[in-house]
Amino acid sequence: IRLLEEVREKMGAIYGGGYSASMERDPYPHYAVQTQLQCGPENVDKIIAKLNDLVKEMKDNGPSQENLDKAKASIQEKRRENLKKNNYWMSKLQQIQFWGYSQDRFLNIENVVDKISVADIKATANKLFDGKNEFLATMKPEVEEEKK
Repeated sequence: IRLLEEVREKMGAIYGGGYSASMERDPYPHYAVQTQLQCGPENVDKIIAKLNDLVKEMKDNGPSQENLDKAKASIQEKRRENLKKNNYWMSKLQQIQFWGYSQDRFLNIENVVDKISVADIKATANKLFDGKNEFLATMKPEVEEEKK
């Protein structure tokens, strides 16, 4: 939410994109947080600086309660949509049957999501964004003038 507010709406620096994150328990515990932002080459450094500011803000303060509530509502809506899909059920049933995931957690995930607090997000941000596992890549398409 903050990324879109700051980088797209206020700065007008990206065409699209956003953050995504995943955490997996199996086959080994790991996580990934990534952002992909389409922009002109003149905006790359400004965007990276703003992203670093937003990460620091999240580590220092966590999200606003309003943004956390929006994110929770989005998660709950996505789950309601997924419950209508066979591949979602198949995936969850496999996790429960073969990997020992909690059946109760799956059935009551709404309660788990509702309990997430600003402090939880702040603590998670400090754990994930510790500076130890960063990778930055910038794709710059070849410009016709550069070929000459």
